[in-house]
Order: sequence, then C-alpha cells, then structure tokens
Amino acid sequence: MRTLLVVLVVLASGYKVAQASNVAWQMDAASCTPESGAIHNHTYSTSNGAVNQTGVQSVWFRCPVPATLGTVTYLEIVFKDSTGGTGGSTNHIEACLWEVSRATGNEVGVLQFDSSGVSSSGIKDYIEPQNPYGLDPINYTYYMSIELYRNNTSNTETVYSVGLRQ
Repeated sequence: MRTLLVVLVVLASGYKVAQASNVAWQMDAASCTPESGAIHNHTYSTSNGAVNQTGVQSVWFRCPVPATLGTVTYLEIVFKDSTGGTGGSTNHIEACLWEVSRATGNEVGVLQFDSSGVSSSGIKDYIEPQNPYGLDPINYTYYMSIELYRNNTSNTETVYSVGLRQ
C-alpha cells in the first residue's frame, strides 16, 4: 500500500511539474514600471506584488519581456475586477504584448486581453488563448502593458501578475 501511495504521489507531482513547465515568462505586476502620470498623480498602490488602482482614471504599466521565449500561445493574467466583466470601457483591465521594431520603432499589439468579457468579481487566474506567435529577438523587442481603468472608487481593479505560456 505504501508503494502504491508513493507511486501516486510521484506521478501526481510529476504531472504538476509538467503542467507548470509551459510557463514561458511571468512577472508580478508591482515589478512593472508605472507611467509617469501614475507616479505624479499617485493613482496606484502596490501590495504583495499586486498593483491596485486608487484613482478614477486609467493607469498604465510597462513590463519588460525577454525576446528569446520562442513561440507563445497564451497570455496569462491574475486579476480582480469587481465589476465582474460588466464594467465596459470605464471599469476594466487590459493587458497586451507589444512588439517594437528595432528598425523603425513601430509598435504592434500582438497578444491582447480585456477583462470586460470575463465574468468574475473575485480573484481570477485567466489564461487567454491566442494564435501561436513566434517572438523574433533579431528584429524586435517586446514588452507587456497593463492598463487599469476605473471611474468609481467603489470598484476594485487589481492586477497580481502577467505572463506568457507556450
């Protein structure tokens, strides 16, 4: 019986390692750089790695992403949107992987997420399926943007982390 239990524990832990191995990149939201307006106007706070919207305007953060990840297929975000996906354009969270041309400086959003379409008023670990996208470290640099929109201080817009999965 003990042998069977050990085999089951090993198999179960191996399965969890296999599931977790598809995380290509992940970052606490508080490790991202806030835009200057958010710093100047004190419209956000950080706590335990999370970014909380404290004002009633949009707040934008930029997170560096290594270009050597290969192909990514999912954008992952752990967040809380108290409007439960019904906040529309005034109360929601957006995340986007941006590709910046080294030759021209042009920026293109290649993987995107918007909490307006996600029904959840509690903390949600959401994985947004995307078309597989190959990162090109020779010709482009990459960053993830996080934007929190809030027009009412009774609403909660919080991002805990963002990530990319293969």
